[in-house]
Parts: sequence; C-alpha cells; structure tokens
Amino acid sequence: MIPMRSGLFVEISMKSGLGMKEKDLSSMLEDKWRSWVHGCLSTAKISVLVNGSPTKEFMMEKEGLKVAMDEAVHKGLFQGVSLPNHGPTISILQYADDTIFLGDWSRSNILNLVRILRCFHLASGLKVNFQKSKVIGVGVNPEEVRAMARRMKCNDGSLPFSYLGMPVGAKMSKIESWLPLIDKFQSKLSNWKAKSLSFGGRLILCKSVLGSLGLYLFSLYKAPKRVIKILESIRARFFWGGADRSKIAWVAWNATMNSKNHGGLGIGSLRALNLALLGKWWWRFRSDSEGIWHEVLELEVGKRRQILRVLS
Repeated sequence: MIPMRSGLFVEISMKSGLGMKEKDLSSMLEDKWRSWVHGCLSTAKISVLVNGSPTKEFMMEKEGLKVAMDEAVHKGLFQGVSLPNHGPTISILQYADDTIFLGDWSRSNILNLVRILRCFHLASGLKVNFQKSKVIGVGVNPEEVRAMARRMKCNDGSLPFSYLGMPVGAKMSKIESWLPLIDKFQSKLSNWKAKSLSFGGRLILCKSVLGSLGLYLFSLYKAPKRVIKILESIRARFFWGGADRSKIAWVAWNATMNSKNHGGLGIGSLRALNLALLGKWWWRFRSDSEGIWHEVLELEVGKRRQILRVLS
C-alpha cells in the first residue's frame, strides 16, 4: 500500500545477555530472580501505578531501541519508509521479542542498522539472534539480498513471509494463500474422528474448530467465497459422517448453522464470523485514533467514507 522503489525488511529476534555463570545456590537464586525481573520488563507492554492510577502502557527495554531508530532517522543515518501526504516515517515495528525494520534498500542503510543494533546490545545487554533473523528485499535482485544476508550473518527471505504467524505480502484474494488454513481444517476434522464420534461429539468438535482455527486470519483478511465454501463443505462432511458419500445429510447445512432459536444447532456461519471480525476494525478506527495503523490508513485512503469501503 505504501509506494516504494526498492525496500528493505529486516526481521530480528532478541536474546538476553543474562545467564547463569555460578552453580552455587545463592547465585542460582540471584539469576532466577533476575530472569523473573527480565521477563517482566521484556513482555509486550507494562504500566506503572502512580498514586493508584496506572500510567500509559510502554515497553521498557525496547523503548530504547525505538528511540535510537527515531534519532537515526532524524539525523539521516537510516532511511525509513515515508508515508505520503507529509506523513511520518516508519522505520521500526515491535511486538514482544519480535522486531521488524523497514527502510530503503541501500548498503549504507543496512550497515548503519547493524551498527545501531550493536550499540543497543552494548547498552542494554539484549543481543540480536542473527540465526533467527531475516533480511528481505522488495524489488531487489535475489542475489543481492543473499549477499547482504551473508554479510549480516543472517538468513535471506522473500515476499510473502510470515510475521507473528500472519502472512505478509501474500495475495489473500487467492485460494493458494488460504491453503494452510484449509489443511488445518482437514487435519482436525479427519475421517477417523468422524467415524468414532457420535453426532454430539462431532457437533462439539465443529464448534471448537470454528472457534479457534480461523479466528486469526479471519480477523485481518476477508476470505474469498470459494474458501468459505470449501471450509463449510469440510465441516458439513465431517458432521454427517466423514468422506462416505453414501451418508445422507438430513438437513441443509445452512439450516444447521442457524442458532437454536431459529431451528439450527448453533454452529454458526464462517462468512458471518469473518465479516463480524473485520467489522471491529471500523469500530477501532473510530475509537482509537492513536495507533500507527490508523494514521497510515487515514493518510493512504483519506476520507472516512473511502476507508469504510476499504474495511468492508
């Protein structure tokens, strides 16, 4: 959505510099205590009570990395991704121990990023685990990406890639992008389970699969109608007895998905679930104006009516 001539994604994973060096009991207790404190400080977000009132949530250790990146962008040491219409420049996105850097593809940009991470390690004790890190080029020759990855001693990657379990850069309007979810449905609702369970057991499993497997993707992407049809057919086949085509479906699946008050079994529609989860973003857009995603969407799309069309 953001125009880029040639872009850079660097996904890194942090590892703590704390470790047990002594084996005596007192040292072990000290290290255990330090690990607890480190766990508290390195979680997603924390807040401090001041006179009984919580402060705004913030990230303790990684806030320093964001400050360093903002300063590097301000001084021209790192070229991030500039939003259109005089918007801000994005150079870093963080969640828990996963961090992703965004910027223009250039040798100086990457080398300065390595130097910033080295300084951050010396200051905080948090070291980049390059074995789990990845550099990805957008519109860049793959050979150049591999050469730069070898220089950084990390892995090279390409679009699409997975970040926090979510596909990035994939065309979610294509069925191929939804194959992992379809495979999960098929593995959970396997034929042998269908033959060994009663109708009640299959009903419970249908509801539990509905409530867990698709939520993550459905909350961010609108599934194509064909994908919904495939998933519903898998659930219907499982509920009526598996892959045996001789089994008779005594009630239409659309009627079975209805709530109990309307004569159904309360299984629920995947299409309705998908649209309901996507609808929360319109509510969040109107109620949460501080998120960077809100600013990106407003700068890129513009008017609220157009944003509503995009979110729907």
